[in-house]
Amino acid sequence: MTFVGQLIPYAAAGIAVAGVWIGAFIYLDFFTHPDVRQWRRISALRGYSTGSMLGETGTGLTIYTRLQREMNLEHHLAVANRPESPQSFITKIFAIGLFSAAGFVALDIFSFAANGSWILGLPPEFGIAVAILGPAIYVSDLRQDVARRQRMVNDGLGDTLMLIAVMTSGRGLPLDDAVRILSRCINTPEVRAIVDNRSWSRLIKENPKSTVELYHAIAQQYGIPMFDQIADAAANANVGFAERDT
Repeated sequence: MTFVGQLIPYAAAGIAVAGVWIGAFIYLDFFTHPDVRQWRRISALRGYSTGSMLGETGTGLTIYTRLQREMNLEHHLAVANRPESPQSFITKIFAIGLFSAAGFVALDIFSFAANGSWILGLPPEFGIAVAILGPAIYVSDLRQDVARRQRMVNDGLGDTLMLIAVMTSGRGLPLDDAVRILSRCINTPEVRAIVDNRSWSRLIKENPKSTVELYHAIAQQYGIPMFDQIADAAANANVGFAERDT
């Protein structure tokens, strides 16, 4: 069999994979502006027909939303303080998988054409594993970033406890002001991002009524137990304990 004949099955497989990826993008409505997507959903609710693609779009959005929820993307992206949305993160996952597989298959075919052998002896079918490995590494990096930021905020906040006690004792500053000021001074920008830049609002939608309530909410939503300990200490000070002793 000639070289071109040997490549025909792999080229057909590559075209099929690319078609599946492109179809997935279209099915999940990646190429439609969010405002247009919302108008289509409103039109469907009011009984207006927007074409046969609307039903498929609605199904795609349901699957898309479920995928975000299963991966807990909104929580992870907020804790990692990444500006991207869950939708753009999933789009990147699809793109990374597609381009990783396409790049590997292209290099593999080029190596076979030049040297008569596949890269590392791996045939183009291994591109499927590459398509899975690339997104898996990207998701793993997000999870590691979440754990790192949780640890750094917890440790950084713990290092300021003595200064917080001094600044809030007697007729000192309110607790939230003391923590906010100190967050600008320590070598842990992750703390400042939460308490000074109010990144906590990404997960805490309702405005808490007090600092104690806010810190308990941050501890629960962001997985940072030090906020719980500070909130408990502040609550004890409010029920009769001297602030310095607390």
